[in-house]
Amino acid sequence: MLRVLAPLFKHIVVTPFESDRAVAPEELDTFIKAEFPKVKTSVAIDPTHALELAQAATPVDGLILTAGSFYLAGEMRKLAGGQASVAR
Repeated sequence: MLRVLAPLFKHIVVTPFESDRAVAPEELDTFIKAEFPKVKTSVAIDPTHALELAQAATPVDGLILTAGSFYLAGEMRKLAGGQASVAR
């Protein structure tokens, strides 16, 4: 999924999330920098920090996408105050 999505973004924020299948954010950061050098990356310490970084890097009319886990997406939606939109 990352190989498909990464080239579409200017900035990607990676964060740890409690899951047996999760990849360490530092590993994702290293991979993105090696494979997609034009994409800026940030490593967050937790999902709250990830949302703060994403909001700071996103223009008012921009889009923040959560990918990788439905559980993480649910957590991010809670942190965003339940705000979510679906592209059609």
